Amino acid sequence: MLGQLVGFCYLVGALVFDTELHKYALRTGFSMRSSRARKFYLFFFILGLFVAVLVYYYSLQGIWNMPQNWIVNANEDG
Repeated sequence: MLGQLVGFCYLVGALVFDTELHKYALRTGFSMRSSRARKFYLFFFILGLFVAVLVYYYSLQGIWNMPQNWIVNANEDG
């Protein structure tokens, strides 16, 4: 549910700020041949940010608690 909401917000933001994003992309040099390094740095930064958000989201969704059955079994044996 939260993933769908985030995707919807991203889509709405991309549609609303389309002209601003286009102007920013032209300013950072996407239309120039000499700025290939900027393109890759920006791409890898955004890709890393996306991965970080996914890891954070899935860490909230997953259960990180280890089952504590071994503690009960250890107490019964001793």
